[in-house]
Parts: sequence; structure tokens; C-alpha cells
Amino acid sequence: MVEVEDSGGNITEEIIDESGTRNTWAILTWVGVALTLILNLILILILILKRNLHTVTNKIILTVAVSDLLYGCLVSPFFVENYARMEWQQSSSFCSLYTFYFTFHDLFAPLCLIGLSVYISLKFTGVTADLKYKKQIYIGVCLGVVILSILLSIPATVQAGVFIDDPPEGVQGQYMKECRTIDVYTMMMTYSVGSSILFCFTFSFLFSLCILGSPLLRDVYDPDEHTQRWRLLLTISLVNIFYIITGFLLNFKVLAHFLSKCCVMTSPFEDINNLTYDVWNFVLLVLEPACRPLVYLTFYLSFLMTNDNIY
Repeated sequence: MVEVEDSGGNITEEIIDESGTRNTWAILTWVGVALTLILNLILILILILKRNLHTVTNKIILTVAVSDLLYGCLVSPFFVENYARMEWQQSSSFCSLYTFYFTFHDLFAPLCLIGLSVYISLKFTGVTADLKYKKQIYIGVCLGVVILSILLSIPATVQAGVFIDDPPEGVQGQYMKECRTIDVYTMMMTYSVGSSILFCFTFSFLFSLCILGSPLLRDVYDPDEHTQRWRLLLTISLVNIFYIITGFLLNFKVLAHFLSKCCVMTSPFEDINNLTYDVWNFVLLVLEPACRPLVYLTFYLSFLMTNDNIY
């Protein structure tokens, strides 16, 4: 609903039809869902059929790809009815499952990326070669990531439900029916911590790329190992960057909303609380699990398809 002043100076209210923008939002979402399913299936099939799962790096890549594939089945498709159409059509039980995996994935993915970045850093420095009880440590870390992701997902899941509200101002319709949770800050805090850590690793890896690119070091490493190191650092850096970019808009809006409620800071929330911003933040969010396999298949495909991957 917007106020319009006519030629006589009278102010009237006019309803804006957002159906065109929301249809575009839905189409972009389905494109993102299709890319997520196709690219992650290709990545998973390559790793399984080529039987190249003997390295820690490829095991983590496969694990995240499976979680992204499930995200593309259980979460992303329902962005259309829940946010673009504002008409949740599933049961309240599925709403809880949807919220659980939404939250779980947003915790699990960055923790896996952080673990992968740590492993690569330790591997390149030679620490893992002399590490005792490596298998037990790796298993313990994996269990810790899964358990922590599950535990932190519980508050959002418990407080999830199907809410029926009046439509937002300017939107035609009698009500909006949305699956949401009262706890919207767990993912924001996890994103803030995870993106900060991954940002530090990314710049460290990019700095290492500059060092590896020095002509003085090309003869220090075996040519194949040098190529693999360079490609791996570039790939992981891009994966981390895409994670930071795709989640920024939505989490920034959640933070702005929190500040407007607790600290009476009307800006920037009032400036970004519009349909255009929502389209961009949710389209980027649905593209997040598609960006990872796209980067792997673009920059690291030769090592995914062969058994000479040493990392």
C-alpha cells in the first residue's frame, strides 16, 4: 500500500501488484534448485564412480555435496511457497523438519568448510605427517561437527510453526501463511562466526597462492604437486568466498531487524525491508549449495576424476 497525491492535492492509497516480481522470484528459485540438484549429483557420481575417496579432502567434499543435495530437496524448493508466494502449503510437522534441516545445513556446511581449511593448512605445513592417532582425531572431529550442528538446530526447530498473519503493506491478499521460527538468530550468529573464520582462511590461502606463484618456488615442489596445491588453494578460496557472499544479504537483514527492535535503529532496516532486497537475498541463498559443486567442477575436476589426488 502506497500513498499517492493526485493533481488536486488529495492523497489516496494505491495497492501495488507484486505478482510479476514474485513470479520472477519463483522462476529464479527453481533455476537455483535445478542447478543445486544437477551439479551436486554430478559431483557425487564422479567421486563415487571414480572411487577417489581415499583422501580427506574428497571425503569432506562428498559429505558437503550430499548435505547440499538434501538441502536442494528439503529446503530450497519450499522457498517459493513460503517466501515468494507467502502461502505455506505443507503440514506443521514438515515445517519443523524444514526448519531443522535449514538450520542444520547452515551450521554443518561452514563447519565442514572450516575443517577442510584447517586440514589443508596443516597438510601443507607437514603437521599431519607426524600426527599420532590421525584416524581417531578425524572421526572425533566429524562426530563433533554433526553433534554440534544438531544441538544448535534444536532451538529453532522447537520454536518453529506455521504462522498466519495479515499480508505485508502493499501486497494483495487476505493473509500470509508462513513457516518460520522465533529463533532466527542462531543462523545469524553461526554465519557471522563462520564467515569471519573462513574470511581469514581465504586471505591466507590467497597469500599462499601468491607465494606458490613465485618462479623461485616452482623447482622446490614436484610439478604435479605444485599444480595440485595451487588449484586446491584457489578452489577452496572461491568456495569460501561464495559462502560469505551468498549468505550476507539475508543475515544483514536479520541483524538490521534485531538492531531496530533492541536499539531503536530504524535505519538500515527500513531501507532494505522491501521486495527487491528479499528477492536478491533468497535467490543468493538458494544458489549457495550450487556454487560449491560449480567451483569444484570448474577448477578441480582433473583431480576429482583421477586417483593421484594426495590431499
